[in-house]
Amino acid sequence: MSSFLARWIGYLLYNFRGRDHGLAVRLLNLEDQNPEIELTSAVFNDNDYMPLSSAGTGVGDNLSPELKIVLPSGDSATGSLVLVCQDLDAPLPNPITHLFAYDIPTNKTEFKQGDLNETDTPEGFKFGSGAFGRVGYIGPRPIPCHGDHRYIFQVFAINEKATKEFRELDTRPDLSRAIEIMKDNVISYGKLTGLYKRD
Repeated sequence: MSSFLARWIGYLLYNFRGRDHGLAVRLLNLEDQNPEIELTSAVFNDNDYMPLSSAGTGVGDNLSPELKIVLPSGDSATGSLVLVCQDLDAPLPNPITHLFAYDIPTNKTEFKQGDLNETDTPEGFKFGSGAFGRVGYIGPRPIPCHGDHRYIFQVFAINEKATKEFRELDTRPDLSRAIEIMKDNVISYGKLTGLYKRD
């Protein structure tokens, strides 16, 4: 696709964006609760632009950003963590899932650049199925001239019941299946918003 055509499509679809109703936090009815988990990145601040290194293939290096998770003090009920990233502004009926990782141990609270990219055997956790069946981190690659896209990183601390159910799955789950398992089983959550746009 020519750059002119891509930009024309971006302008044409500028007011067509995904819906916030598909955000995992909202699907789990957590929006009215204050986030208790601190989720930060060394390469971008909350509601700030993500670096080119984190942008998708063909745009940037497609390396997952550094992430740090700080769980609430005194938390002893968490069985595992789930990490999700969604693009809320793609011109589709629902957000695009750019990352879905689960069965993350509670002591795995720091991810270096690239740690969440697809590998055959990710260390200490598992990947679910993301957008279009892809696995691992998918960097931002919004349509040119479509404005800012919000990439919402969300981390969920889930109880032992949900952790056990995830571990008993015999197929790779997608986010819809994960929401079913996590419903009413989330102990705490946190989120971090990164922005990206292409002119």
